[in-house]
Amino acid sequence: MRFLNRKWVDQGYDRFERDLHWGVYLRHLEEIAADVPHGVRLLGGLSQGVNLFASAIAATSHDQAARRFNLVLDIGGRYLDIQYIDAEPENPEVLETAQRVLTDELDLGPDGLIEHRILLDPQGEFVVRFKDIQLKLSHSDGDE
Repeated sequence: MRFLNRKWVDQGYDRFERDLHWGVYLRHLEEIAADVPHGVRLLGGLSQGVNLFASAIAATSHDQAARRFNLVLDIGGRYLDIQYIDAEPENPEVLETAQRVLTDELDLGPDGLIEHRILLDPQGEFVVRFKDIQLKLSHSDGDE
């Protein structure tokens, strides 16, 4: 994690440092907004590094041939389905033992890709590089 690391999540910084890290990350989101697709801006605005906290990983799928990776998060009875397009997941196996999301970051990656980093509980970090995303939010009863 580049901005919001485990020490930040665990409140290992004093309040000033904690607020500073978060402010720098929010400023970073503003700076990259013009260079990322609309769906990425939506995810950045929705998450801001804090709003996915305690989300459970409900499902994942990876279609290597189509270069698509899906991550479904349970956010308190609502499901956020993130479909990464032209995806290169770095370590999807770490999601198998993860209990929940602690924080996440969006960033510009190599070769014109976008990078989504997710810090996991109890340990680990998931990274996926991609060209675009599609987001779908639904309730547990299937309403969108």
